[in-house]
Amino acid sequence: HYDISALLYLGTAGVDFEGGLFAFNDPDCDRLVAPVAGRMLAFSSGFENLHQVRPMAEGERFTVSAWYSRTT
Repeated sequence: HYDISALLYLGTAGVDFEGGLFAFNDPDCDRLVAPVAGRMLAFSSGFENLHQVRPMAEGERFTVSAWYSRTT
């Protein structure tokens, strides 16, 4: 179980690759986040933030991923 998920983008959508947008799957619509080199995306890891990465069309998409757990 993880409490926080984080992604650090190493490339930029539309420059280094095509497709591969991050999507939060909200009940009313998907909220898209375009990868930009140096951008960090961090969010709580529970069911409140269901997400996916949209399919790649071209190139390579690199990220550094990390997951954190709270201890009490």
